[in-house]
Amino acid sequence: ILNSSLANASAGANASTRVIFALGRVSLLPRWFAAVHETHRTPMNAVHFQGVLGIGLAVALGLLFQSQGQTLGGPLTTYVWIGYALGLLFAAMYVAVNLAVIGFYYRERRSDFSPIKHLVVPILGIVLLIPAFLGVLGGLTIPFFDITLDPLKTPYDVVPLIVLVWMILGVVAYFVLRSRTPAALTRIGDVMTEG
Repeated sequence: ILNSSLANASAGANASTRVIFALGRVSLLPRWFAAVHETHRTPMNAVHFQGVLGIGLAVALGLLFQSQGQTLGGPLTTYVWIGYALGLLFAAMYVAVNLAVIGFYYRERRSDFSPIKHLVVPILGIVLLIPAFLGVLGGLTIPFFDITLDPLKTPYDVVPLIVLVWMILGVVAYFVLRSRTPAALTRIGDVMTEG
C-alpha cells in the first residue's frame, strides 16, 4: 500500500506540475508558473506551488478529520476522502472525453469518422463507466443489476457536492474563456497536445 501510495503521489505531482507549468507558459495562469530552474531545467515555481498545495491540503484535511474524532483517524480518512473525490472526477472526466471524441470526429474530422472507433467505442466507454461513477456516489440502487449501494458516511458524504461545484466552476470558466478570449481555448488545446 505504501509503495502504491508513493507511486501515485509521484505520478500525480508530475502530471499536475506539468499542467501548471504549461498553462503558465501560455499565460492562462500567471507567467510566474512558467519559471524554469537555471541549472536543473525543472519548472521550479510550478513544483513548489504544487508541493505546498498538496502538503497543505493533506495536513489540513488530516487535522480536520482527526479533530472530528473519525474512527479511521485523520490520515486514513484523508486518503479515502481524496480518493472518493478523484474517483468521481476521473469517472466524469472520462465520460466527458468519450463524448468529446464523438463530437470532435463527427463535426471537425468528418472524413476520418469511423462509426466503430468514434461512436461505438466511446459509447461503450461511457456505459462501462456509469457503474464506477455510481459506485463512488453511493446511496443508490442500480435497477438493471438490482444492486443497492450504501450511502456515503460522514465526512465522505460531502465529496459529491464538492466535486459537482468544482465541475460547474470548470464549465463556467470554459464559457467565460470562450466569450472573452476564444484564442485561449486553442492555447489550452496546444498545452494538452504538445509532445
